[in-house]
Amino acid sequence: MMNNWMIALIHKLRMELMRVNNGGRLMKSYGVFIITIGLALIFVRPAWAYDANSTVNFNITGKIEEPVCEVSVKPSSAIDLGTVSYQSLSGKPGASSAAKIVSIAFDNCSKGTASVTLMFSGIVFVGNDINVYMNELFSGAQDVWLQLQSAVDQKNLGPGDSYTYFFTDGAEHVFNMIARMYTPNGRVTAGSVSYTVTFNVAYK
Repeated sequence: MMNNWMIALIHKLRMELMRVNNGGRLMKSYGVFIITIGLALIFVRPAWAYDANSTVNFNITGKIEEPVCEVSVKPSSAIDLGTVSYQSLSGKPGASSAAKIVSIAFDNCSKGTASVTLMFSGIVFVGNDINVYMNELFSGAQDVWLQLQSAVDQKNLGPGDSYTYFFTDGAEHVFNMIARMYTPNGRVTAGSVSYTVTFNVAYK
């Protein structure tokens, strides 16, 4: 349906044609003008009808998992080095007792965990080239320290030392160590010994 202003314009043109002698030229001129406007209305209106847009949202979720394992000490967290003869250590600098295997097991590790770095700490014996743990019993045996090493390559694992253990595909993840009493000077006295070893685990 035409707008009111279009109807008024056509009416005005008709009135002018009645008063002008050369109405043919004027009619032609106005006729072109009217047709042009009509075509504009025809072609523009469909564009308005389809001028629409839609906004669609969707959510994506996921999870980042920290690498972690179940860590345990074997055969237990309380290791007994047994009873050692006084004569086997006294007067023998650098002597040590028989080694005992201590293991750290890593079970049910997160997927993709390739290695762990162990960082050791404890009461360190100062004044010796070898990094060993000090006896915590002041009234116990003297000059008898704990030496801890990696079983595969005999790397020292004293306070402040670290070791990176790489996992092997298809195998149990067990890091083996050797623990033994050690005397740097050979001035051993009889008595009990007690040591505490703490280790932190960093995953890669």
